[in-house]
Amino acid sequence: MKLPKKFGMAFLSAASAALIGAAAPAASAAPTDTTEAPSGGAAAIQEQIVASGKDEGVVIAGTGFSRCPSGYLCLFSGRSGSGHMSYFKWGSPNLRNQNINNATSSYWNRTYYNFRAYMNFNYSGKSMLLEPYYRGISLNWASYENEISSVRAV
Repeated sequence: MKLPKKFGMAFLSAASAALIGAAAPAASAAPTDTTEAPSGGAAAIQEQIVASGKDEGVVIAGTGFSRCPSGYLCLFSGRSGSGHMSYFKWGSPNLRNQNINNATSSYWNRTYYNFRAYMNFNYSGKSMLLEPYYRGISLNWASYENEISSVRAV
């Protein structure tokens, strides 16, 4: 299955962690070619994230909450863990870097500590607590859907 260039992310070859990207390139960077998704589903995606050693990145293949590995906060562009996924160990002051600014519809905090999601960049504005081991199936209930611009461990 070919992945779309939709997010303009740089991805490695399938043999070298195809689905794992570091923070997105600067807005002026040219999009790179798409790549084939490796087989193995959610378990393979989790394994590649952990093996990459990166604190944050983006996954545009696969579906569901099960892509999120233990030890990370994962934000999803669709409800119930669907859409593309951005993952974090500590957070990001600007979710544009992970192509999920104002585009988060659900999350899973698979860490043992709290995260706080903010409506503005640089950890400012209205915020909500993302408790450890909790899955936010839909952020629509709290009017936070497509409103988050930064997240950090607290």
